[in-house]
Amino acid sequence: MLTWNDTMVQLPRHLFGTLVGLVFFISGVYMTYHQAAAMWLWEDASAKVLHSGLEELSHRDYKPDIIYEYEADGKPYRGVCCGQPYSSKDNAEEFISNYPEGEIVQIRIDPGNPAASRLPEDLNPSYFFFYGIFTGIGGIFAAAFGYNMLKELKGGSTNG
Repeated sequence: MLTWNDTMVQLPRHLFGTLVGLVFFISGVYMTYHQAAAMWLWEDASAKVLHSGLEELSHRDYKPDIIYEYEADGKPYRGVCCGQPYSSKDNAEEFISNYPEGEIVQIRIDPGNPAASRLPEDLNPSYFFFYGIFTGIGGIFAAAFGYNMLKELKGGSTNG
């Protein structure tokens, strides 16, 4: 049986694990919601590509750098793509080849916040797999550490 002092030593560890798990879980839910909203709830619009280039982050990471302008509700806006770097220069160049300067392209805009926009190719459904893992790991950590913390508070013993 654990003493009061043993319990007080274990509680910060369990609390920290629970909080880290909750941060992962909430972040995963937030990212999943925003990706889904952009894919299915946002509206189509046209934009003109102002700049289309490639930024070399390292000898193995290349980030498309695309700037476009569009109009929503009679107001001009500018959008920037992209958040995810490519590990292959060829793949990054293939991506930006779809967005030559001066071209009119389709984008997705948030009807509630027209300043928020994304290129359709930047909305990758495979992100849901990553977000699901992120959310699941967070949920498991929060549940396991939270359970152990509650068990400690009730005076039971845990093995870890």
